[in-house]
Amino acid sequence: SLFYVILFTTFLAYLLNGFALTKVHPGVLGAYIYLQPVIATLIAVAFRGDELPLQKIIFGSIIFLGVFLVGYTPKPTENEAA
Repeated sequence: SLFYVILFTTFLAYLLNGFALTKVHPGVLGAYIYLQPVIATLIAVAFRGDELPLQKIIFGSIIFLGVFLVGYTPKPTENEAA
């Protein structure tokens, strides 16, 4: 199982991310990378009966808020555009 985790979920994932960078915009790839833990959590809750405490939801939301703030570029106002 350790070999599987090292080879498929780590090494192969990084290789596929590098390949994806040649095909799509880096912002799209970044969104997929940040969505992977969310999707994995939803699958674990739905199929394995894992619990999703409020604390993890709050912390995940803070991470996504930070990612949004880093990538956010405000639109220029009419005064700035002139």
